[in-house]
Amino acid sequence: MYVLLPIVLGIWGFIGWKIYAGLQGNEAEHIAALPHTPGTGNEHVPDTFQLAANYRDPFLGKSNIPSAHVAGGSGNSKPSQLPKQANLPVAKNWPEVIYGGMIRKKEGLPFALLNVGGQDHLVKAGEQAGEVQVLVIYRDSIQVSRGKEKRFFRK
Repeated sequence: MYVLLPIVLGIWGFIGWKIYAGLQGNEAEHIAALPHTPGTGNEHVPDTFQLAANYRDPFLGKSNIPSAHVAGGSGNSKPSQLPKQANLPVAKNWPEVIYGGMIRKKEGLPFALLNVGGQDHLVKAGEQAGEVQVLVIYRDSIQVSRGKEKRFFRK
């Protein structure tokens, strides 16, 4: 125990000395700013290289081919055509559904606490809650349907 006391005091003394020396500030350590004079080599030189962005895409597994719109590419290429989008069914406006959790008795089906469109509901699987029907109740999420569309909602 008596051996550690001088070591601890020495460490704290060193830390205190560093703080004290840092707060005092030694004017001899300040470096004077050199004035800028043209032709001395202090000019800004722009970069003279280009990045080669032809590396493999880690998500798609394909190599990335730079397009003509990248800086340094030829400007005489035709703009690429976007693929036509398939006619996707437009999703109806769903009411706001908030899953509050699950209540389970020792025997029987679990209940779900739902807030649909600002109204609270306590429902079992297969029951209607506002505009949605509860399909499956899980511990962390719930599956509901509205018409033919099904969605999951998490806590």
